[in-house]
Amino acid sequence: MSGFFKANRATQGNVRIPHLLQTRTRLPGLLIAVAIALVVIGAALFVVWDHRWSVRGSSSPGSLAVTWFNSDREITQESLRNRAVLWVWFGTWCAPCMKAVDELNDLQAHYKSMGLTVLALTGESPELVNSFVNDRKVQYVVGAGASPEAFGVAAYPHYRLVQPDGTTAWDGQGEVALAAIKLLLSRGSALARPGESLFREGVVVGQIPSLSANRELDAYHLWALVRNLDSGDMGADGTFLESLFRFYWANFPSESTTEDAGAEIRHEATLALKPVLDSVRDHPDLVRCLRQEAIRRVKADDPDRYARYRIVRFFLYVCESSDVDVHDLLKELQRREKDPFVQKAINEVIQRKFEGATIP
Repeated sequence: MSGFFKANRATQGNVRIPHLLQTRTRLPGLLIAVAIALVVIGAALFVVWDHRWSVRGSSSPGSLAVTWFNSDREITQESLRNRAVLWVWFGTWCAPCMKAVDELNDLQAHYKSMGLTVLALTGESPELVNSFVNDRKVQYVVGAGASPEAFGVAAYPHYRLVQPDGTTAWDGQGEVALAAIKLLLSRGSALARPGESLFREGVVVGQIPSLSANRELDAYHLWALVRNLDSGDMGADGTFLESLFRFYWANFPSESTTEDAGAEIRHEATLALKPVLDSVRDHPDLVRCLRQEAIRRVKADDPDRYARYRIVRFFLYVCESSDVDVHDLLKELQRREKDPFVQKAINEVIQRKFEGATIP
């Protein structure tokens, strides 16, 4: 599974990637004054340029990623020789990275005739990146299944402008780094003697993403939904929750599943309901919708104990003491549940919602 849910999903500034070593690189003399200004405002971070790259799961020897979008070839170090390349390391869940897409599209369009290749890399799966490329209308080369660690990248978004002679014109993170790179490109010095741009709109090579019955295709859409929930865009009925419920059930294990690879993202889908649970009391339709979903999940007996714990606790928000079916379901669950962690949640709901109530 990709690092989609494991990484820190910051919404402002740079998104840190933990446990990576960083060192500094030397800037060309003509950029010293600019570099000093950026350091003063705390926005420049420089990472050593290491040509000894290694990539996990490459589709062919030397390829820098598993799948390439908007490229007619699998890109290697050799294929980048004598080319002007703006490297971008990003995450599909990273808000600053998403904000930068339009600017990068504009740079690729404006400087393509001068040989610039905007080359974005992520460690996430081809399925997830496919959704990102199509939904965000990305108009530059994107590589999925790369290894940010191999490049010494410590935060997203990270930018590196490499000139055709192989020297690094700029290396840094965030909006200020991108602004500095745009300034260099406008002066034309970084594009001296460029080769042809590798951007080819709409072409996909390498391991072609499977668009049927894959787990991570929905992950990008889940995160978009969570952002809507966090912003208060919930509506007054339960229809907007259908995407979240479909995401959960699409990742529920089948009878033939030997290893429950969907547990983590099912758990995240459950956590995504938190903004709704905090606001449902004023919306009877939402309460009804969530109550039926909670009953369905309890009956399904999710193999993940944390998901079962949170699903049971839904009833604290979405049921009343008069809900006989919920009471009976929890009593049955109380008898068969073996995990003490989940038992604690069951007992809490029964005591808080039904203790002292008259149950037929």
